[in-house]
Amino acid sequence: MTRRKIEIKRIQNEDYRKVTYSKRRAGLIKKAKFLSSRFNTQIAIVSCSLSGRLFTFGHPSVDSVVDQFLDSYTIDSRGSSSDESSHDNTHGPSSSSKGEEDGEEGRRSNSWWALPIEDMDLDMDGLRQYKASLEILRSNVASRLKEMEERASLARDFIGLLDAH
Repeated sequence: MTRRKIEIKRIQNEDYRKVTYSKRRAGLIKKAKFLSSRFNTQIAIVSCSLSGRLFTFGHPSVDSVVDQFLDSYTIDSRGSSSDESSHDNTHGPSSSSKGEEDGEEGRRSNSWWALPIEDMDLDMDGLRQYKASLEILRSNVASRLKEMEERASLARDFIGLLDAH
């Protein structure tokens, strides 16, 4: 059997479409694993099936690659980013592994906003500065959330355009 070029277009038969999606997803993830191990690259794949199930693959992890991508558009005052453990979820809906939960908990405990105020030993000026910092953090989180919602909306619009063709 020889390989032939297949035109990329919407497959009308739903059963054929499901099979093709599964094969293409598996092939894409296989290629991503090869490239990430061979060339030591960072890669993230997020794929949504027709039934709405989310499949992900990431090296070192989907979250770290996406965060790094988003951070390149959002200027961080310290300019730092963190890597997490490898994440591969090619068999089902997206979920965190035990190692990622530990990393997230460790990262949260080292953050200035996660420390108890009682342990900070702040005077009145320090408390005012802490409050101002929390308000800035809240504003940054709100703008980041708005940006992510806009990107999700654009992605839905883009996928809608693809489905229309």
